Amino acid sequence: MTLEAVPLSDALGVEVRGIDLHEDPEPWAADLRALLARHRLLRFRAPGLSAEAQLRLLAGFGPLLDESFDG
Repeated sequence: MTLEAVPLSDALGVEVRGIDLHEDPEPWAADLRALLARHRLLRFRAPGLSAEAQLRLLAGFGPLLDESFDG
């Protein structure tokens, strides 16, 4: 698969396409961090993405903080 960034507007954000977020996102982590730094907003369309997969994706951007203290 090939990562694709489709602009959401002229001012802000891209929709990220071409990667399967149900799998390990580590191969894409550096590219996703660069896109976030450049565009300030990333949109992913991944219906049914498990909580574990969401945490794996977010961990690629930095340490996670559990503010609810329930894991």
